[in-house]
Amino acid sequence: MTNPELEEKLREAACFGDIDGVKELISKGVNVNSQHDINGWTALHWAAKRNHLNIVNLLCNHGADKSISTNKGELPAQLTSEGVIKVLLSANLNKLSSTPKTVKKEDKESLPITPNYIRSPPLGYKVDTNNREQAAVQEKRPRVESARQTPQRKQVAQAQVSAGAAQELILKVRVAGSDDADYIEVEMQGDTLTLENLAVVAAEELGVETSQVERVRKMPNTRLRRDKEVARLTDYQEVELVMKGAEHMQ
Repeated sequence: MTNPELEEKLREAACFGDIDGVKELISKGVNVNSQHDINGWTALHWAAKRNHLNIVNLLCNHGADKSISTNKGELPAQLTSEGVIKVLLSANLNKLSSTPKTVKKEDKESLPITPNYIRSPPLGYKVDTNNREQAAVQEKRPRVESARQTPQRKQVAQAQVSAGAAQELILKVRVAGSDDADYIEVEMQGDTLTLENLAVVAAEELGVETSQVERVRKMPNTRLRRDKEVARLTDYQEVELVMKGAEHMQ
């Protein structure tokens, strides 16, 4: 695939919440700030619009520019309905120019379109990041075959449906060993309930750096290691963030 194709794949992966695809494309050196030729959207715009907190955080950690606007003048922070994402994307914007970055005039004059891949988004969608030869072989296969779901993909889809059903979870969080022993309550949406997102949201609410979180502990003494363990948490579960260099607090 050429760079423009990979850039479109990055926006596609960010739109669908395919974090593995985003990580792979970033590792290939794809420009995270590339904009769609017609609508001016970047991967960060799509991740914000679809409320994919983990991908927003990942893109920002790899140089995504929060101040780039779409052809309609929309910033990523204006597209999300998730409070935590809005806070993350609004941070430090006041230090930038008050005029959002825009794209070329000739792009703005083009007819606005909606990419085909977002009109009917499938559950558990994974972008194709293979090379051109592999993609060409796949394109020759009948459409009915490409629509089939493997048992693993069915499990992903079912898990996402189950996660979406649990619309909101309230957790009690605090920093392990802190002088302030009180917990605070945070709200997590069912479709964003992963270990990484829990660490990001809790760190943001507690005012600590996510990069300094070493692990997440389910009280009183259970270390959370996998997303499926986080998915089993119930309302008002007590959780601690163990910070780096705090081994003696175990």
